[in-house]
Amino acid sequence: MHRPSIDIAAPGGSDETQVVSTTAGTGWYGGKMGTSMAAPHAAGVASIIWSLRPNTPAYQVRSLIISCGASFPALAPDVPSARRLDARCPVDFLLQNPWWHQ
Repeated sequence: MHRPSIDIAAPGGSDETQVVSTTAGTGWYGGKMGTSMAAPHAAGVASIIWSLRPNTPAYQVRSLIISCGASFPALAPDVPSARRLDARCPVDFLLQNPWWHQ
């Protein structure tokens, strides 16, 4: 049976540390957790990369996000890269390396 691979972990919350989000129909905020909370973090970092380098192919954005992930050994083996999302690293890298994918 094929098991999907997780490339990088992102803040998605847990029972102890939920992500604060708006609660539909209430006008209030509440704690949420899961991939619905993690995916926007990863998409946001990709958007930041594309805002700095609009012509970067998706595979290079993915590679930069993973390589810039902070090492977090406790994630293995569920996350083979054992890395968690780091939004600042790709921004710093792109600002310090203006030659990268112009």
